[in-house]
Amino acid sequence: MNNKKYALTTLIALSNLAALSAFAQTTTSATLPATETNASTSTTDLSKQSDGAAAMKVSYLGIMSGVGLEMSGSHQASNNTNDPMSIENRVGLNYNLNENMSLGFQPRFKAIFAPDNIHVDNGNYRLSANFKNVYKNDIVTLSLTPRLDLPTSKSAHQSAMLPSPELIATMDIAPKDSRFSGQIGNAYMQGFYGNNASGKDYANALTAMEQPWAEVDYQISPKFQAFAAYWPEFDANARTSQPLHATSNEVDFGTYIEVAKGWQIAPYIATEAQGIDQARLDKNMQFNLYVIGTVL
Repeated sequence: MNNKKYALTTLIALSNLAALSAFAQTTTSATLPATETNASTSTTDLSKQSDGAAAMKVSYLGIMSGVGLEMSGSHQASNNTNDPMSIENRVGLNYNLNENMSLGFQPRFKAIFAPDNIHVDNGNYRLSANFKNVYKNDIVTLSLTPRLDLPTSKSAHQSAMLPSPELIATMDIAPKDSRFSGQIGNAYMQGFYGNNASGKDYANALTAMEQPWAEVDYQISPKFQAFAAYWPEFDANARTSQPLHATSNEVDFGTYIEVAKGWQIAPYIATEAQGIDQARLDKNMQFNLYVIGTVL
């Protein structure tokens, strides 16, 4: 698209329409640790709702990957500057068995703002189990989330992807009587594929992906929180004889803002440190936005 800027409210509205009408392709990110326990920044829940009794919970995560800060058009700031703007929608259908365990199913949809059209693609869905409080003391809480990455996107079909396992480990750090808190974690995905495909998607399919992260949060007020996060990524591709190697070193700065009970927005600036020696700083920076909430 030729527009240099988009109205934020319009993007959020289109994001919700996309969730109702069709399905979207996933980003390369595997996690978004706090809200759904990969992508591109973690999402601490300011409202801290109780997960005690067995119950069904429906959550929503909208991810707007916005314009690069050089403002040369609608393209994102990335190694591939032809990537158009996009809004990914993740709808979580979760059943809490008790306060320490839940089961989930997550459809994913993406609205893509290509230069010549706007279209919606299907993404890879997820099946998951979340084990909370695997270890807990007065400061640290450890959670484990095994997931199954389902081959429901077009690129997954073209690469002959099979259901592939992921494991996410999340450690929340919350010192007593402090406005500071933090989170560290790691997500690992092992990709499995059949042999009945060929072409670019098949040749370039990820066979493993590892995404560690670290985040520091500062509580400015009950409904306003600032954060800084570091998100490296390591990918492997057995078909091209590439072991795990660094493909990204993203640094994020932003805020979580509670706009209604159980609902937040998280605007942030993402800086890609890898390749920064080959381009101006603004070419490696991008504005993004999360919309995070629970329906039930």
